[in-house]
Amino acid sequence: MEENSTDMVSTKANGTAERAAVDGKAQHKTAVDPPYERYLNPKEAAFTPEELRAYESDIAYIRIEKALKDGTRRDALAEGKAEGKAEGKAEGKAEGKAEGKAAEKEETVVRCHNKGYSIETIAEITELSTEQIIHILQNSD
Repeated sequence: MEENSTDMVSTKANGTAERAAVDGKAQHKTAVDPPYERYLNPKEAAFTPEELRAYESDIAYIRIEKALKDGTRRDALAEGKAEGKAEGKAEGKAEGKAEGKAAEKEETVVRCHNKGYSIETIAEITELSTEQIIHILQNSD
């Protein structure tokens, strides 16, 4: 037969209470503030109508506060995600433009070379160094 767990309340010297759930194996203790100590005793656990209204008001306030925090967090995450996408898109465009310009210069170097232009003339046209032009020509074949 299983033992049912029971609750025990003990009061410390400083006036706070501890609630211990005893299940035959371990004790779990939770500190309890003195004004709420009486609610741990099942004989005194009933709320007065005034206390019940105050409790319900507190719970409603906590729920609203949590919802606002969750909403703010969601908004911040969405904003961060949108900013990240915009930055990534801008970086991608910039990289694409740079790669396109580089590829265009390489094509110009090869075309000029095929038409018989000197490396110095190609360097003037493309604004590349002679070393860069030689590298492009070596890798284009």
